[in-house]
Amino acid sequence: MSQSLPPLEVFYDAACPRCRKDRVRYEKLAGKYAHNILWLDANTHQQKMAELDIDYHAALLALHIYRPDINEVYKELDAYDLLLGRVPWLKPLGWLFRIPVIRPVLAKWYHHWVVKRLCQQGRMPREG
Repeated sequence: MSQSLPPLEVFYDAACPRCRKDRVRYEKLAGKYAHNILWLDANTHQQKMAELDIDYHAALLALHIYRPDINEVYKELDAYDLLLGRVPWLKPLGWLFRIPVIRPVLAKWYHHWVVKRLCQQGRMPREG
């Protein structure tokens, strides 16, 4: 089954220690299902992102995944759902992201957490 998984190009913020830890955790949990995933640092792959119409600042604010087999970009919770969906035991977590009551709450929390992290790192001006 794992050999039929489509390739993914994951743009993530490698300057973020938590993001790097999350990537390692995902790879450990995913095991053989983590193959065929190319992890690209959004900070050093801005040209590639521009070619895919992914804004650099948007990539810092939310996970973006490109599926070259169908030429489609996924972002935010849809990207996490795609990534978790590759792994049978993580797939139910991705399903939670689709529940209409949970999705907007989770999206708001995620956005707040990312903005807070970027502000603390001095990589984004504080709002208000």
